[in-house]
Amino acid sequence: MIDMKTKVIKFQKPLSPTDATNKIREIAMDSGNVAITDHTIERMQERDFSMRDLLELLRNGYVDDEPEYNAETQEYKYKIARVVDTRTAAAITIIINNEKLLVITIMWKIY
Repeated sequence: MIDMKTKVIKFQKPLSPTDATNKIREIAMDSGNVAITDHTIERMQERDFSMRDLLELLRNGYVDDEPEYNAETQEYKYKIARVVDTRTAAAITIIINNEKLLVITIMWKIY
């Protein structure tokens, strides 16, 4: 797990969906680069996702939309999604220091 007490350098501009997909996949190849919030743990339990499911999503999913910017925290949030069986799973993640991921939540995507 990531030590979240380390200094966080935020991106000054957003990544394109293609660049974000590639960066998230690259970072997630090492599970030690992926941190999850307590909220994510709760949602994983509630929605029946395992850590393996989450890592598969991060390693094989796609970012289709532009990121959401949070002015208060000055962070870009990326939604990465992947079809699992007949449903689409999605995770909201923040790229930290261009080398770590913080997963904010995981869900079944509703269209």
